[in-house]
Amino acid sequence: MSWLGSKRAKVIVCINHPLPYGSSKDSQPLSKPLMDEIIQVGGNNWRKIFNIYSKLCFNLLSMNDHNLSRDTASWQEYRDKCLLRESSIFSLQYLYESLLSPVDNDSLYILTGKKCVQEYNLTDKLVWINKDFAQVEGMNIVVCPYFDYRQLSNEKLETLTQLVSERIDLTD
Repeated sequence: MSWLGSKRAKVIVCINHPLPYGSSKDSQPLSKPLMDEIIQVGGNNWRKIFNIYSKLCFNLLSMNDHNLSRDTASWQEYRDKCLLRESSIFSLQYLYESLLSPVDNDSLYILTGKKCVQEYNLTDKLVWINKDFAQVEGMNIVVCPYFDYRQLSNEKLETLTQLVSERIDLTD
């Protein structure tokens, strides 16, 4: 399993897009140099993933009265200083294997895109909220469009922010 961020994350994004490096680096918090390396090796798609995840995190923390102003004034600054660090409450995982077993209800899982849902064989368990978002019946899982600007527009990102904030408490 490959992950970036915190092992104790409250919001876990599962993505069907492998990290662009070998197993020696496949599980760790994200640093700015590592983010730059992933983008350089893995391409523009990873830049988009990090940007969209930063926007989501920044929106969620702002909604939940976290005092972002002393550390970051924008989602871009959040991305460069805070995204997926060890102390974060967020994580990004490439096909989290334990999702097939009971999900920790203290965490919310976000599956990005149809391929991710198909990989977990959850298509038949989806309850559609609208044409773009679903939840998995009986599990603390939200399904959204893939983290790409064309699929997850700013308007859809606001919907995702609202869906996540309704399902998990980020105040601890």
